[in-house]
Amino acid sequence: MQHAVVIDNSVVMSWCFADEANQYADNVLESLKYVHAIVPCIWPLEVGNVLVVAERRERLKYIDSVRFWELLSELPIDIEQQVSEKIIMNIFMLAREAQLSTYDASYLELAKRKNLPLATLDNALLRATKKFNIEIYKKAQRYKGFISKPRKRTAGRDNPVSPLERTGSKYELSPVFVLLTFVSTYHL
Repeated sequence: MQHAVVIDNSVVMSWCFADEANQYADNVLESLKYVHAIVPCIWPLEVGNVLVVAERRERLKYIDSVRFWELLSELPIDIEQQVSEKIIMNIFMLAREAQLSTYDASYLELAKRKNLPLATLDNALLRATKKFNIEIYKKAQRYKGFISKPRKRTAGRDNPVSPLERTGSKYELSPVFVLLTFVSTYHL
């Protein structure tokens, strides 16, 4: 049984935005009850960049970005701290061979080096996993996701609005983000 998975930022950021939510990413999140995630050292910069750009485009407010960071810090996600010159060269070679950015290749390299499956929604990374014989994380598909039906966008007793809807933002947070907020608030 695998006890770890490399999670690409495409999966993580889908937890933040309702328009990017999908069952696979929700299942990956739920599977973190049973496994821990490993990400390359660039991951916090990628998360931060997506959040800052979302703020500039008025998809998120600053407070929502801060809260998402706080929620991520509570998840079992280990950030690789040290990167050797050899690892950098391997990332560079993988990027060239798979026609990936070096950022995306860093997830591929980590999964390959640690012999771990990769959870990703990125099509180029999915193609590269086949080319380099890296397992795609499928265990998440066995778990029922947090969200079984799409949420309606109307408020009501049985359908509360998300925090962003209450603050007047143009976009709503992912239902998973709302659930993470609830879980972390009540320590369920």
